[in-house]
Amino acid sequence: MKRTIITIMVTILVLAMLLSSCTQTPSEQPEQTPAPVADAAQDQNAPNNDNSAKSLVEIYGGIGYDPIYVEASDFDIGTSSKPLNIAVAAGTVGSGFFKIIVDMMTEVMEANNAKVLLADANNSFETQTNQIENFITQKVDGMIVNSCDPPSTISEVLQKAAEANIPVIAVDSALDSNFHNYLGMVGSDNYNLGFGVGQYIGNEFVKANGSLDCTVAVLDGVEGNAVAKARYDGFWDGIKSVDPNANIEEVSHLYGGSWTEEAGIKMAGDLFVAHPDVDIIFGISDPFVVGAVAEAERKSIEGVTMGAVDGAKSAMKIIFDGGVVKAIGLNDPIRMGRAAASAMLSYLNTGYVPSSKMMMLNPITATPENINELYDPDSPF
Repeated sequence: MKRTIITIMVTILVLAMLLSSCTQTPSEQPEQTPAPVADAAQDQNAPNNDNSAKSLVEIYGGIGYDPIYVEASDFDIGTSSKPLNIAVAAGTVGSGFFKIIVDMMTEVMEANNAKVLLADANNSFETQTNQIENFITQKVDGMIVNSCDPPSTISEVLQKAAEANIPVIAVDSALDSNFHNYLGMVGSDNYNLGFGVGQYIGNEFVKANGSLDCTVAVLDGVEGNAVAKARYDGFWDGIKSVDPNANIEEVSHLYGGSWTEEAGIKMAGDLFVAHPDVDIIFGISDPFVVGAVAEAERKSIEGVTMGAVDGAKSAMKIIFDGGVVKAIGLNDPIRMGRAAASAMLSYLNTGYVPSSKMMMLNPITATPENINELYDPDSPF
């Protein structure tokens, strides 16, 4: 009996030693710590072999929506074993901002063994739908989309791209909130760009006038644009954060139908007829305030403070020269185009899948205090 007990105990001891040699102790296991937001893209650049057997729709379903901040340098774009055909479905290339995004994407992709197939929808969602259909028929390797308004109009055709295993990245404009089958959107943190402008102008208005009781007019582009709404909401939250109890009245919200200085001139002309004493003008896009400044000078309108989002050098110069534009949220098409192209190449060449569909550039507000560092008269934008 004793011999049997001893034999059992020896057997148990041997089994325990074998098991311990095949597993890690807690102290030997790698620590699992969340990556900082700014490094979230970089930490996932290694090829994800777990995705090799998954359909693109399945991969899309595993991507979250908590925003991460990215730059082009965060992405390991790898190298391609064959020439790539990457489609760019542009809502328009008729304005300087969108042309620069396309130019930067083209520069990065062509330098990395990719041919760019560009289609300009000229702001027509019907045209863009047909162009995307053509890209699917051509079996392109990937597609970068700047959607026309409203973005919901191209959800159906983008679903076809997903089912055809053509990866899609949106740039600048978010896709419809009810559509989820895409890798991600590379763009600006438009809410916080608007917030920074509203907060700065609100504080400056209080310094100059003793309170934030004021009238505000908004110059906008096209009704229903998701980017415009994010900037608008951010601006109002920013200005109200200075004094939640202030009497801030929105006396006008105008739509120019396009994103040009000419639209700004016309909207400002109508505004100054109805409200010549308006205190603050917020331009959803800064060509609007460049036009508004010209119209204010023509009509001798004084005492108005302006702010906007985008960062074109024509608007930045007004701050630089000490004019009535006091704050601009920087929506940088150079950084954005490079980051979008790098994200697509990273997926195609390395299997990189972002941790979030919302890949944002860090928000910066240009003001008289930092304009010397930010204004570049030789910028292409």
